[in-house]
Amino acid sequence: MRTAVLVLVMCCLLTALTRTIRPIASQSIEFQFQEAPAGHHRTMASAVIQALRDNNISTVVFDIDYTATRVHSQGICLNDLDPEAVEEYERVAHRLPFIPGRVSAWLDSISPDFVELVPQLVHEGFNVAIATFGDDDYNKDLLMRHWSICGMKMLNTLFSRHLPADVVEQLYVVAFAPFLHGSNAMNKNYHLDKIMAHFDVSSRGSVILIDDSMPNITNAQANGFRAHFVDNSVAFTMAPFLAALR
Repeated sequence: MRTAVLVLVMCCLLTALTRTIRPIASQSIEFQFQEAPAGHHRTMASAVIQALRDNNISTVVFDIDYTATRVHSQGICLNDLDPEAVEEYERVAHRLPFIPGRVSAWLDSISPDFVELVPQLVHEGFNVAIATFGDDDYNKDLLMRHWSICGMKMLNTLFSRHLPADVVEQLYVVAFAPFLHGSNAMNKNYHLDKIMAHFDVSSRGSVILIDDSMPNITNAQANGFRAHFVDNSVAFTMAPFLAALR
């Protein structure tokens, strides 16, 4: 009797696992952000803008992966918006040392608070920039070029889907991976200095980096920049950012 019960339990477990686990090649990822009450995001954004002014911050710099988006692109997104790219990827995937994120899942994981705040920052006269390691030089690999998007093409795909065109035009992007250019500096101080030069900002204390990487945060702070650490399990949200500014 006990043997029969054990067999039945094992069969149930195997059935559940079979229904849950799917091959990576066909897996789709969906993220559900909690809906805030109507007007909540706009009110919160106004409070954030006032707090930034109170702190004499003129330039807001966002990381992308795990900050503006909840999914990490892994530097290169599989362009599953293009069926031919998917077909080519499936043909060569076994030769790759990693599995790239899929661009559709990455695009859909953008933080609603990022989408709400960035246009208001731009319209209120703040300098808004992006500091990412998603370098265009990733695309020098001929094989990857056939089925992936990366660098500015990847970022423009994200921004054009979620932000107004006039806002996108005002964003300044530094997409630079130090290790692709012979540097061992795994921080964003190069990005921040480029952003300061672009906007003609003289005080590092008026620039704030929003990022999910503690090394990026601590290195920025050590160089006189302000910084806000993001919980990468939820991406950027305005409430903790506002609390930190206050």
